[in-house]
Amino acid sequence: MGTVEEFVSRLPGGADLLSSIGTIVDATPLRRIHLQDLRVEDVFSGTEINLALLVDGTIELKVPGFPALSITIGATDDAYTAIRGVVTVGETSDLTFPDIRATLRLDTPLLRTVDPPGPLEVTVQGSFSMDRGVNIRASLAGFSLPQVMIGNTGLLVSASQCVLDLADDTTPDAITALGFGPEFRGIHAATATLMWLPQTVFNGLPGLRLDLVDLAIGTEGVSFDIAQTFTLDDDGRHILPTSERAGHLFDTGFELGLREVTGQVRTNVPTAFGVSGLLRVPFLDALFAVEFGVRPEEEGHAIAVSLTQSSSTIDLDLGAGSLTVERLHIDGVVDETGFTVTGSVSGALSLDPLDVLIDRAQVSLRHDADHDSLEIELNGLDLGPLGEVESAKLRIISRVDDADVRTNSVVIEGTYRWADLVQRFDLTTLPAQFPLPPDDGLITAFLSWEDDGNGGFEIVVRFDASVEHPDSLWQFIPSDFRPEVHTLVFTAEVRYAHAAAFAGEPSGSEFKAELSAKVTVRLPALPHLAVNLVTVHTGGDDGLVEGTIRAGIDQAGTGYLRVTVSDPVAIDFDLPGMPQPEPFLHAEITSIDFDLAAGSVAEGGFTMLGTFSVRPINPPLPAPLTSHLQGLFESVDVGDLTGTTELSLRFRDDRAAVVLDCTFSAGAIDVNVFEMLGGVAGALGVPPDADPPRGAAALDIAVGVGLRGLRFQLGSLVAGGAGETASLELRADLRLADLAVPLLLRLSNLELALGLDAIDIPLRPPRFPLSPSDLAGLTTDAAWQSRIDGLASAAVSQPMTSAGAAEATRIAAQLTLLQALFAIRQAMEPGSRGGFEDGAGVVIGVLDAASGVMTPASDISLALRAIRIVIPFADPRDVRVEGGASLTGFAADDPLKALEGLQLGLGISADTIFFSLQTISSLIQIPDLGR
Repeated sequence: MGTVEEFVSRLPGGADLLSSIGTIVDATPLRRIHLQDLRVEDVFSGTEINLALLVDGTIELKVPGFPALSITIGATDDAYTAIRGVVTVGETSDLTFPDIRATLRLDTPLLRTVDPPGPLEVTVQGSFSMDRGVNIRASLAGFSLPQVMIGNTGLLVSASQCVLDLADDTTPDAITALGFGPEFRGIHAATATLMWLPQTVFNGLPGLRLDLVDLAIGTEGVSFDIAQTFTLDDDGRHILPTSERAGHLFDTGFELGLREVTGQVRTNVPTAFGVSGLLRVPFLDALFAVEFGVRPEEEGHAIAVSLTQSSSTIDLDLGAGSLTVERLHIDGVVDETGFTVTGSVSGALSLDPLDVLIDRAQVSLRHDADHDSLEIELNGLDLGPLGEVESAKLRIISRVDDADVRTNSVVIEGTYRWADLVQRFDLTTLPAQFPLPPDDGLITAFLSWEDDGNGGFEIVVRFDASVEHPDSLWQFIPSDFRPEVHTLVFTAEVRYAHAAAFAGEPSGSEFKAELSAKVTVRLPALPHLAVNLVTVHTGGDDGLVEGTIRAGIDQAGTGYLRVTVSDPVAIDFDLPGMPQPEPFLHAEITSIDFDLAAGSVAEGGFTMLGTFSVRPINPPLPAPLTSHLQGLFESVDVGDLTGTTELSLRFRDDRAAVVLDCTFSAGAIDVNVFEMLGGVAGALGVPPDADPPRGAAALDIAVGVGLRGLRFQLGSLVAGGAGETASLELRADLRLADLAVPLLLRLSNLELALGLDAIDIPLRPPRFPLSPSDLAGLTTDAAWQSRIDGLASAAVSQPMTSAGAAEATRIAAQLTLLQALFAIRQAMEPGSRGGFEDGAGVVIGVLDAASGVMTPASDISLALRAIRIVIPFADPRDVRVEGGASLTGFAADDPLKALEGLQLGLGISADTIFFSLQTISSLIQIPDLGR
């Protein structure tokens, strides 16, 4: 039967109705409403036409006079929706939808939903009608609105029992009471809930929730009035649970009780809006009169707060003294995790030996999730040996630990002219290039009271000052290798053992200060090296490293400089030709020593100190070998390979060399030889159920390597690129059973060296392992077994050193003899054992005495040093053997003591034999042999 637009246009007066509608709103949606059936009736007011309609998809109709509000009907999936309409034609013509389901959409920045954020949408059921003047009347079942935020005020409202007012003559009286006239277009809610102060908790729920009546949402926003009072009870320090609205702010320590809520909101603007009551501040352990309000700011509204001291005085324990607070009034703003308030305060400060009266001083208080801070401005303060300071700050930091114990730390901060204090620092202890503040600069003193561990407090004064030329510290380093300084602050620290020492120090006396500097730098890039094996990780994402510089002049008159970094600098070293998933050597630098003695811009260096760890090496192996090697090395036990490290960067002109020295604190590798051989045999196919050979016995020979040191070098200082440019040196102890041999392996770009690092060969004949005292008290089986067990335990617990191996050998000999004697004793009748023990004691005494006669007083050893085979890569035929030897261990009164000062050097190559003899200690007197 056509569309509604076509049908209405054929009715008497229908064209005028469509024309009226078209002048105010877009009438084109009527073209998508199809007429399915109709029934015409004559009524008193004219003609009434009942329509059966089909809506094609969805139709959105904008509300005249309220452009942010739209009414949407129809299905969202482009299907047809059946609705009923009534057209009345007469003196007053209108179009009515008596029962329709529609969606109201309010899209305006004045009102946004919270979860999820966006325009307000609500589904309603009821009737809509529109006359020739396009006045829309809605008769809807009471609907509710979800929680929305009023603009950017932070005020949240939700509403119920809502009606839609879109006509001049339907404005409710409650809306008129809020100051609106018949022209009001919007929503009236009979009841609503206001939520504010999300940092608070009441009745276990977050936020302050208040009931409202008669809330209006119009074209310009939300409007309502509120005035509520509550009973509030307290005992002077805490809010009592009998209070009508008791909760807390942030945490349970900030007890909050409400007394009154007043104010109004007109078209989204809060006016005279406030919440008042009492708030307990746990840091000050006191109740404050509190007022919260809405403060407009550039980008929205903030929660304003005002605190006024309720009690006459507040006494704050500072450990080393106390602060008495009077007439404290502060205001500011509340944020998500705390608040910042400023104002004025009076009272008194007592910090031995300081007593200060405070009269209406400026004060600021900041609460954060993990601490509170109070800062008071003090004028004309006399700080004893520091002198009077024109303006100072008292800063108190309060924290609560995991055991819920609160501690307060106190600092007094004062600023002086550097020129007034420079003569009181002993700057002669600093190197000449150490940066200092400018003559007209300022220096800030920080006084703190620290627990001395004996029930008292020492006073610590720390000075900070910006320096004039921070780069002067690195002038001895070539520009390409200098750290990039971002900040550098001169610091000094003076300690006074107690308050009396501070008070008794004259104001002009020299400070007994430790001088240093706080620095933030970016370390220089490593120089270009022949191989790319080193990676440096410094600081955070910006690559900056923070540290403390300590400098001075030692007894030899040489300047020293050390930087202790707060965050370790990580350096990774990889293997040449064998890249690993993780670099095999990882070092972390915790301090840096600079060579100030170089004395030349062209030559110098610095050394980085820290720790290191060696990671497992995965050599590239063919897949068939992998499983066999895994079984082979199951008998290898590798401990933690860690220790301390020194990384040196040396430079000369445009050349540089990096040397990494590592000393292992833990570096043991142990191999069970026969278990490994068994693994090899298993891999060769020996049947697992094969019978062992006759007479088989368990064999256990442990081979171990105790790593002592690692040295890694890259680069050379030799002009023209001559000399070594890369080398790797490994120092270790090879252990075979109870024997330990120190080994040295050195690989460089020029040669390969392998040999003995240092070994001492005893030349003194050993004494008999047992003496009569070793058999004393061995009269029972238990005593014999206890002595044997003790020796076995002592033998295996010796350190992995040459001396430890010698001691382990001596103990093993004792153990073997005792076990043999014990076996003989066990084979005898009990009655004969006493005689055996006496006889054994006599024999052992004779052997011990005889060996003592043959053993000299001196414990002489042949000390072999740096015995090695060297294979040059340029011409392997030039292989050579080199090293040195000396005699050591002579007693002080030994007539051959002078021989200990002789060092024998020997070298043998394919065409050369080298021999040298030199003294390494005292001179050797050669007797007069005559002429």
